Amino acid sequence: MSMIKNVIAREILDSRGNPTLEVDVVLEDGTCGRAAVPAGASTGSSEAIELRDGDRSRYLGKGVLRAVENVNGVIAPALAGLDPTNQVSIDSLLIDLDGSENKKRLGANATIGVSLAVAAAAAEHYGLPLYRYLGGVNAKVLPVPQMNILNGGAHADNNVDIQEFMVVPVGASDFANALRMGTEVYHALKGVLRDHDLSTGVGDEGGFAPNLRSNIEAIDVILEAVNRVGYKPGRDIVLAIDCAATAFREGSHYRLAAEKKPLLTRDELVHFYERLLSRYPIVSIEDGMAEDDWEGWKLLTGALGGRVQLVGDDIFVTNRKLLEEGVRRGVANTVLIKPNQIGTLSETLDCIATAREFGYSTVISHRSGETEDTTIADIAVAFNLGQIKTGAPARSERVAKYNQLLRIEEELGEEAVYRGAEVFPRSAVLLRVPVSVSKPSKQRRSGTSAPTDRARPSMRAFTGRLRGIRSLARRAAGGGAGHADGTGGTAEGRGVSGQAGGGRAGVEGQAEGGRGSTEQLGWPPEKAVALGARPDSGARAGRAAGVARMEFPGGTRAARAGRKGSSGAVTKGGSAPEEGGSASHGTGRRGKKRK
Repeated sequence: MSMIKNVIAREILDSRGNPTLEVDVVLEDGTCGRAAVPAGASTGSSEAIELRDGDRSRYLGKGVLRAVENVNGVIAPALAGLDPTNQVSIDSLLIDLDGSENKKRLGANATIGVSLAVAAAAAEHYGLPLYRYLGGVNAKVLPVPQMNILNGGAHADNNVDIQEFMVVPVGASDFANALRMGTEVYHALKGVLRDHDLSTGVGDEGGFAPNLRSNIEAIDVILEAVNRVGYKPGRDIVLAIDCAATAFREGSHYRLAAEKKPLLTRDELVHFYERLLSRYPIVSIEDGMAEDDWEGWKLLTGALGGRVQLVGDDIFVTNRKLLEEGVRRGVANTVLIKPNQIGTLSETLDCIATAREFGYSTVISHRSGETEDTTIADIAVAFNLGQIKTGAPARSERVAKYNQLLRIEEELGEEAVYRGAEVFPRSAVLLRVPVSVSKPSKQRRSGTSAPTDRARPSMRAFTGRLRGIRSLARRAAGGGAGHADGTGGTAEGRGVSGQAGGGRAGVEGQAEGGRGSTEQLGWPPEKAVALGARPDSGARAGRAAGVARMEFPGGTRAARAGRKGSSGAVTKGGSAPEEGGSASHGTGRRGKKRK
């Protein structure tokens, strides 16, 4: 494996014209991985700290030269000579180098840039697409896009309170057609706004940003556009909203300035959402309460959690500990994933794993200040997340992610999966509700610019516990094993059984997945060794047991491995075992049932 030779950071501009970081990780063989860091406008108070210079004489204080220096002067020397495939170890080192709880010393914009660039360099070294390097053979699910086509709140200079109004093309047969459907509605919406003498200026994420009489009118003009294109609301196209309620909270109340009764109690705000659900095909409500309003979130989840996807962004900020607190309190049922909120790739995947463990859905997301970087598109497919938010089909920093997903779908061919409405099981009944559309107001253009399913999957959190990817391979190899035959089976070492089935990796003695062999990933022998299969312990190079990369299929469970000497059973929904295979011989046999 070629080691890290240098890490180079530079200051570039994001889509809002603000400085941000771009990081190159260069390996000894000349391979280079690159990542650029986004920035948010509506940010959670518990997010990892984005380091800015504060020098008003330069970029109005928003420069990032301090973060650049931290990468070039502190991080680069520490990473020189390290193996880029040791993602968890490198991310742990970044956390230790910073030494603070929220990465305020080096800056989360510095650490996430380096972390993502390391993964990109490792993938490039092996000649693998990033989604394949991270996700392995089971990376095949294209995300359903939530396309933000009308902006309000902090993302636009208008009078609309709700921050994002999104169309979700659940009726498409594949991602390419989903993108086409959403794009057609976007263009139709421009015509609708023009017809009603409304502004067609756009906001930060590419959505239109007109002044409207109310938040409800925003939904009405969108549905008029859906109907104009010939799609049926609730069947072909459904809706999602990001309320960003922290922005309009006032004490224990919420101020919706565009509504007739602007100051609402928690109960009244929940009732407002209930009325929206009864009238419109809304399948997802994000940040319906403020980030620190746990009582409001509890009320909202109790009232609507069984009917609609309730997404926590500012309340969780891609932080495993905050998500676990949310699980304990019984709030939300979905978590938004933004890598720059937490500051490393491993911690991001840790949050994803925790969400899966407790039955929460996941949605990966861009930020309002974006770059041409497409990493989140690859992460969406690598871990079969099922949903993505990356703005309108406009502005190149948004379209770049959509185009990357088109390329991935083309590469996957017939293996590509688009789940459509399946990713919104809570809304199965809601989507049958008839949709009424009222007429929007005439207005001169302003020139404004713009936990219901508690089934636990087989793996626990990614970092800390993710070290099991390496330890499992070593333990499996200890019995002269190290070969998972790819048909789904056990990777066994001395009294230690690891699950391997379907191409998913084990964590702390767990491996799920059906194709555990690194041969099937096209990885060279040294990659297997780097992941923990040691030839001196009897492992066959290139066939490290239990290092198939991760997938977290909903509803699938595996028996915990490493606790008993017997073979653990791979189960679906906790029932009968599937075919097992001996790691030591690579031959199929039946796994034993757990009592």
